Amino acid sequence: MAADEKRRPFDHHAAKWKKSGLAGLMPQSFLYLPHSAALSLSSISIFVEKLNSSNFKSKQMNPVIHFEMPAADRARMVKFYESAFGWKTQQLGEEMGNYVVVSTTETDNMNRPTKPGAINGGFFQKSNDNQYPSVVIAVDDIREGIKKVKAAGGKVIGGHLNNGEPDEIPGVGLYASFIDSEGNRVSMLQPMGM
Repeated sequence: MAADEKRRPFDHHAAKWKKSGLAGLMPQSFLYLPHSAALSLSSISIFVEKLNSSNFKSKQMNPVIHFEMPAADRARMVKFYESAFGWKTQQLGEEMGNYVVVSTTETDNMNRPTKPGAINGGFFQKSNDNQYPSVVIAVDDIREGIKKVKAAGGKVIGGHLNNGEPDEIPGVGLYASFIDSEGNRVSMLQPMGM
């Protein structure tokens, strides 16, 4: 049997991908997979149908807007990331926990990244209970976000007092950390003006 006979186009699945607008995410070679791959493409097709469903589209997704990494020695960490990647940093004072604001990309006058998909971040003091990198997720209403985290099985830590209540970060917004279902420490932020 010739190689071309072992492979055939799955036009039905390809059409669904093209209609969904996700065709650009799928390598063209996926359209000509061996017959045994039909089940996998059927699974992809079901995924695409869910993406196109009104139920899926009606749910708001909260974007990751910031990253945070712990540092045992902030000065050493600043030097490393400035040297290795050209990042810009700004050391905040004791009133802000000696946090280091990190810029990884160009920003506008509100210090928001101008490049779509890019995020900035910060370095915080490493501690026994906070030793791993984390992300910050934007929410419209932090109190509602806290309720949703609890309802989904997460544990809300809150702000720096660890009392379940968010911190107000001057000029930034309301901030709270939580532990997700897998034990990851993650944070959420209700940006100022929301």
